[in-house]
Amino acid sequence: MGWQRRGMKFLNPLRRTNPRRVALIAALLVPLGLLHAFVLAEICIAATDILFLAVMVREQNFAWARQGWFVLALLWWGWLMVCSLPLPGIGLVTAGWTLGFLQAFVVIRLLLFAVALQSWVLTTEAARRTLWVALALSCLWIGVESWQQYLTGHNVFGDPRWADGALTGPFFKPRAGAVYGHLLFVALLPPVMWLYGRGRNWQRLAGVGLAVLGVATSVLIGQRMPTADVVLGLVLVAMFVAQLRRVALVALVVGGLVLAATPVISPPTYGKLVGETYRNLSHFTLSPYGELYTRGITMGLASPWHGWGYNGFRVYCPQPRFATGFPALGIVPTEIGRGACNLHPHNYYVQAFTDAGAPGLSLFILLGLTWLMGAFPAGSRRHEAVSVGVFIGIATFLWPFGSTDEFPALYMLGWFFLLLGLGLPALARRGEGGETLVILPRRETFSPQGAGAVALIVHRFARALPGSVVLGRACLGAFDDVAFVPVRGGFGMLRAIWRLRPAVIEVHQSARLALFLALVCRGSRVLIVLHNEPASLRGLKSRFGRWVTLHGVDCVVCVSDYVRGRFMEGLRGPEAAVLHNPLSLEALPPRAAVRERVVLFVGRVNAEKGADSFVAACALALGRMPGWSARMMGGHWYGPDSPQTPFVARIRAEAAGVGVEFAGARPHGEVLAAMARAAIVVVPSRWAEPFGLTALEAMASGAALITTRQGGLREVAGEAARYFAVGNTAALAQAMVDLALDASAREALAAAGLIRAKQFNTPVLAARLRGLRTGRERLNPATNEANGILEHG
Repeated sequence: MGWQRRGMKFLNPLRRTNPRRVALIAALLVPLGLLHAFVLAEICIAATDILFLAVMVREQNFAWARQGWFVLALLWWGWLMVCSLPLPGIGLVTAGWTLGFLQAFVVIRLLLFAVALQSWVLTTEAARRTLWVALALSCLWIGVESWQQYLTGHNVFGDPRWADGALTGPFFKPRAGAVYGHLLFVALLPPVMWLYGRGRNWQRLAGVGLAVLGVATSVLIGQRMPTADVVLGLVLVAMFVAQLRRVALVALVVGGLVLAATPVISPPTYGKLVGETYRNLSHFTLSPYGELYTRGITMGLASPWHGWGYNGFRVYCPQPRFATGFPALGIVPTEIGRGACNLHPHNYYVQAFTDAGAPGLSLFILLGLTWLMGAFPAGSRRHEAVSVGVFIGIATFLWPFGSTDEFPALYMLGWFFLLLGLGLPALARRGEGGETLVILPRRETFSPQGAGAVALIVHRFARALPGSVVLGRACLGAFDDVAFVPVRGGFGMLRAIWRLRPAVIEVHQSARLALFLALVCRGSRVLIVLHNEPASLRGLKSRFGRWVTLHGVDCVVCVSDYVRGRFMEGLRGPEAAVLHNPLSLEALPPRAAVRERVVLFVGRVNAEKGADSFVAACALALGRMPGWSARMMGGHWYGPDSPQTPFVARIRAEAAGVGVEFAGARPHGEVLAAMARAAIVVVPSRWAEPFGLTALEAMASGAALITTRQGGLREVAGEAARYFAVGNTAALAQAMVDLALDASAREALAAAGLIRAKQFNTPVLAARLRGLRTGRERLNPATNEANGILEHG
């Protein structure tokens, strides 16, 4: 590692300054550069990239590079560079090394700039607010200069309107409309939402007036596509911000009235927005844009796998072989005289197709969707107005029907990557701050009446760890003492994750879901908690599946050393952690001073849980236990809707035949109350219990426990239980008789169980879970001493 230490010496100057502050200043200068000095913008972007990479190398922090959107961006960029290689010998006909490959290579600077803003420069609220101010001032500057040019005929630099009548704002060329349209909602939404949310009428009117002024300015600038962007933005405002729907409608109506009045107040604007739009749409395929799109699609179809490389459209578009059109669709051959060729095809998606073929277009579409999903607004409250505005700005760049500049030409796309860095969720230090999202298995019900073992465990931990949000299927009467988000289907789950943007995602049971979220939610620490035998879970049945899970998520947590051992069979590398299931001792029903002479079975009624063994043992034992009775509580599944299976029906009949009361499935609170009264609880599991929560509840309730040594049961009960061998019904019956007739032995076993249960108290284990969630603690498998274990059979 000596070479690494020597290499790090070059980064020592970074330790004596604040590179993040320097990068923030550089990022704040980028809007000024995009407005009036492209060289300044390039220098600031390069400085931000270099500082970011240097600090990340120094800190050995590369989590930012594993984000889903950045991985997709690298794939798209890499394919674009491959397609831009001038290697005609293998069929790659491109624009050359300089105009094609080199131009494609430098695209990486903008991708790095966006990820630097997202994951390093803008991770504090103050930094994000400062960049918002810079963007808002840029939008205000364009608006003010547009009005000055409209009212006086010239902007501050003495430039008049463009020849076609469009206002140029502070620019020499007609660029004001596009930049203004993309930034308008970023700048406008926060003050409009603040004013409109105030109580006084004049403040609400001021908010409406500000929105109307912003839309009217866009109309007067007089550029077709930016005006369409503003209309799209108003629609999105109405979708995401319920309290501003009336404002959006008023702004849309007033904007239409301004457009209707332009023949009088601004004839050039009318000619541009109405006259040219009508002419282009009435014969779209013969318009310059129709010609460009037809020529671009023709070029892409001529080389569908790798296109023509970056700038290939510019170089090869004039060739006659691409002028065929699509006669079968009624699209006539294109002509350069009608505008069929330009520097680029004026649509990002057509350009992606001509530059890199169908694979490049597919990757670009996926990348765009990933950007939109990442920037999806988390809500419509006032403090989230910037998020909604930035999402609208990104959407107006990416919607597929727009006429666009070249991707990624700096003078327009520089704004896009600024918005992207501001809009994507900040990649905070993983596991620090933010909420923890706990995802239940699909079948679990998060309610007191229907909760299974996993839901109960999640509820206990959520109560002990503030900031936990539980996500599960919608149900009636959900637990009301912790945050719960009901969802339906995979889309609902993803939408909830995008809205919450949790620092930690804790998935229970589903390894495939955990791996998927670890891939797409790179800003979150992802844990998978295994409650069952790994071989019974999808995605973990093979050694390869377990290896992928172990290395694909941040931490694998097992509820017992037994489950951990089964998971790690044949694997090397990082160890899975062990975190036992908790029990909130203070929430248990009070223990009866005088225990009922009842032998109680609690659990699901199936062969694996040994329900038939319990009935058979009772048939042998109850006659030798005068004054004692037996009872069964459980069904095929948890909750009142547990189905009546043939096995349950058989056990019910056999229990009645030997004098065992069969209570069926009961609410969990009623089960705990019964345990608190019963003298003996039997857990006769045949299968390898992953943990043995029922055994733990029995010990904590003060009952004497009889159980098997299967799976994690011995790990849970230790020396505080009477054990019998699986299948030995006579041994189980003898253990029941011995404890029923020996009060001192029964009370000693119950006392040992109470002491043992304290090790599993929720506050104790919650502290360990907090360490696992943050990555600060690694739980080693607990060692359970088996000294003094009593066995029969």
